[in-house]
Amino acid sequence: MKLRSYNGNGSDNRSIGGLGFRPGYVIVLGENAGPAVQRFADQPVDAATGFVESGELTNHIQNFLSTASRSAPLSAANLGSTKYHYVGPSPRARGVHPLHWF
Repeated sequence: MKLRSYNGNGSDNRSIGGLGFRPGYVIVLGENAGPAVQRFADQPVDAATGFVESGELTNHIQNFLSTASRSAPLSAANLGSTKYHYVGPSPRARGVHPLHWF
């Protein structure tokens, strides 16, 4: 599992790197930008979910790339001048139940 941070800049299709692997799941939380969002690898492109909202959210975490996630502008994942933290468990962590990731 890796925990990283980045500063939002409001740009569209921004690649956020630093995990070093293609995640199967990511949580993104802004310090001052509303609720956290999460994305599973099998969700459609440009779809994420919240922890409180029902249904899929668009324009938050758009996609997973080979070693990064892609965020969208003006959303809970890339507002300008906001610091974000994200976490992704390694797909190589075999035998570890998802409830033990955090």
